[in-house]
Amino acid sequence: TEELWQSLTSESEARVVLVHGPGGEGKSGVIFELTERLQDRGVSYLPLRLDRDRPGDTPLEFGRQLGLSGSPAACLAAASAGERGVLILDQADAIRWTSAHSSHAWDTCERVIAEALRYRNLSVVVVCRSFDVEDDPRIRAWKSQSKARDIKVGPLEGETVDRVVLAWGAKPSTLGLEQRRVLR
Repeated sequence: TEELWQSLTSESEARVVLVHGPGGEGKSGVIFELTERLQDRGVSYLPLRLDRDRPGDTPLEFGRQLGLSGSPAACLAAASAGERGVLILDQADAIRWTSAHSSHAWDTCERVIAEALRYRNLSVVVVCRSFDVEDDPRIRAWKSQSKARDIKVGPLEGETVDRVVLAWGAKPSTLGLEQRRVLR
């Protein structure tokens, strides 16, 4: 989360960040923590889970499906009123694998991202599994063309788990292997 936050807020800030990792390794948790930071600092953001909010055939149609008056990027730009804003597209890999897969879904995502980047105050975070970054030629090509900052999420170090467990008043030595695996 800290690496993502620094990527979005440093002087050499990334306008597009690709967050990826294996399934179940904490990508959505990192995004949750990011949204908490954005909210705490009064930064406008629009989080979309593409496994639930499947893109229509155009950015405008996608926005209307979400109950917005325009495309997601245009609405975020209006809501942020020239201040920083972050568009989050979580579960981007879901549009490849769902039964409701539309051949236009990734095209629409690419257009929404491109539209967001036309607003100088907006950044975009795209989240998917590493498998799809490596295996899907369209996502791989987009990553290369967009020059997205790449952040790979993986399991926490054992020492980090121990510190958190201690901070909650428990002894790390009482954790079983499965508990430790889940906490990592």
